[in-house]
Amino acid sequence: MKRPLKPGVSGSARFVTCDGVQVARLRLDRWWDVATIDGRPSMAWRPLVMIGINPSDAGGDEDDNTSAKFETFARREGATGTVIVNIHPAISKDPDAIGDILLPYGCDDDNWEAVDAALCENAVAIVAAMGKPPKGLSSYRDRVARLKRIAADVGVPLMCFGTNGDGSPKHPLYLPNATPIVPWWRSR
Repeated sequence: MKRPLKPGVSGSARFVTCDGVQVARLRLDRWWDVATIDGRPSMAWRPLVMIGINPSDAGGDEDDNTSAKFETFARREGATGTVIVNIHPAISKDPDAIGDILLPYGCDDDNWEAVDAALCENAVAIVAAMGKPPKGLSSYRDRVARLKRIAADVGVPLMCFGTNGDGSPKHPLYLPNATPIVPWWRSR
C-alpha cells in the first residue's frame, strides 16, 4: 500500500518506462535532517543502503510498506537517509513472477550501474535484504554472485538482518524493529 512520505522526509526515484508505463525502478532515495543542494542531499548525507530482490512502484513522493520499514531501521542506525536498489529491477508485487517480465533493452545494465553507485555511497552500512530466492528467477544465484563481485571491487562488506535457512539474507518487512544488522558477506 502506497502512502505519502512522512513530514520532513524528501525522496527521489529513478524509473525505467516503456510505452509510458514504469516497468523497472533503478533506485529509491529518502533523506531527512540534512541540507540539500539543488534538491538533492548534501555531502552530510549518510544513508543506510538496502539491496532487495525486486522493486515495488514506490516513488519519489510515495512510500510503500518496505521503504517505510527500512526508514525505521535507518533512523535507528543514525542514518540521514536510505538508498534502495535491487538485484533485479522489474517492478512486481510478486517476486516469483519477475523471471517472466521482459524488460527494455539495457535496463539490466542500467540497474547494475545503480547498484554499483549505491555501494559507493558514504553509507552507514550496506544491507543485503533480498529474502528467499524467488521461484521463477533462475538467475538469482548469478545476480547474488554479481552483487558480491561489485562489493568486493568497491571494498565494502555486505550486512543483513539475519539469514533464512537457505543462507539468503532476510527481507526486513516483517522483522521486529529491534532486529540487529549483522555481517553477511565480506571479500577476503
